[in-house]
Amino acid sequence: MPEMPVTSPPQTRPKRAVTPRPRRSYWAQLAGGVRAWARETFAPDQLLKGLKSLMWVAPLTVLIWIYAEREQISHNVDVQFRIEVKNSDPRFLVLLRDTDGRPHTDLQVQALLSGPHAGVDVVVQALKAIGGVVPLEVDTRLGPGIHPVSLGALENQPLFVKNGVTVTTPVPREVNVSIDPIVSKDVEVRARPTVTNLEQPPVFEPRKVRVTGPESSLQGATLVAYAELPALHEPGTRDIPNVEVVLSINDPHVTISPAVVSAKVEVKNAEVAGEVNAMPVWAMFPPGPFWDKYKPEFEPTISNVKVTGPADMVKQVNSPTFSPKPIAVLNVSTADPPIKADPTGVRYTGQLKIDFSNTGLKVSPDDMHKTITFTIVERKPGE
Repeated sequence: MPEMPVTSPPQTRPKRAVTPRPRRSYWAQLAGGVRAWARETFAPDQLLKGLKSLMWVAPLTVLIWIYAEREQISHNVDVQFRIEVKNSDPRFLVLLRDTDGRPHTDLQVQALLSGPHAGVDVVVQALKAIGGVVPLEVDTRLGPGIHPVSLGALENQPLFVKNGVTVTTPVPREVNVSIDPIVSKDVEVRARPTVTNLEQPPVFEPRKVRVTGPESSLQGATLVAYAELPALHEPGTRDIPNVEVVLSINDPHVTISPAVVSAKVEVKNAEVAGEVNAMPVWAMFPPGPFWDKYKPEFEPTISNVKVTGPADMVKQVNSPTFSPKPIAVLNVSTADPPIKADPTGVRYTGQLKIDFSNTGLKVSPDDMHKTITFTIVERKPGE
């Protein structure tokens, strides 16, 4: 059996005797802390750092104090601005009304703004930026009709609330607003009465349009939707797309849907045959001593002059109130036989020229060479 190695036990080192340190009194500890704080605080480098910090901290503290003081001081400013009514309910039209009931888009108001100086400044600048317009919310639950609304409600506007500003002593103190229900009607499309050269009424597609607007404008009104047809001269049948539709009433709050329609029309022949029942005759002769002594004599009117032209004009030209009336002009230089030095005692024949002014009429081929007989007589004194 092999031998096991023998290990000697570790030698223990004798312990040193510890001499206990005497405990310091409370006052001694306090005095030592004060000395340490003084050495640290009043060291030259620490004093230099403190002075540097004081150089920017002190002005900043003053500015903060001034700003806080500014925020606390109440500031009053007289301002003028305009109000516009605001309505988020599409079922109603809300408008400002004056004392006579006439609608207005806005109204001038004078008021006193009160609040922190900075807040009042923000509001004043904001009013300038938005054109001096403040919305006035109107509750449509007031019902249809005209209602007085206090302008004290302006204080609830976000612009004033978020800046801590109140609106006081507004002038006027209240305004009148109208609440009008929005209604719709179907209206038949027609051609204007001035369109008279159609064989029959035009056919529109769609036949009716939807008119939407305030009840006060549409209720009881005679609504007519006119199709603005272009000028129609060429006879025959035509299909016209995208014809604008307008109403017989003028209200910017009234809309038409659709705003255009298509039309099928049959245009009459632009010219018809007719007669002018009676037409005055005027004489035309050159100036000179001959016609200072003589004058032509003839029938003052001619009858039943055959004409062609627009049917409505052929009808109108015979009305007693129509003006200017067509005239027949006798040119004595066309006389047959030619006028001689002694013109009396001879019957002459002269050509007539018809002047229809701007009526659009013209002489029919049957009366193209219409003539008149006349004589020449001496003028009486004073003629």
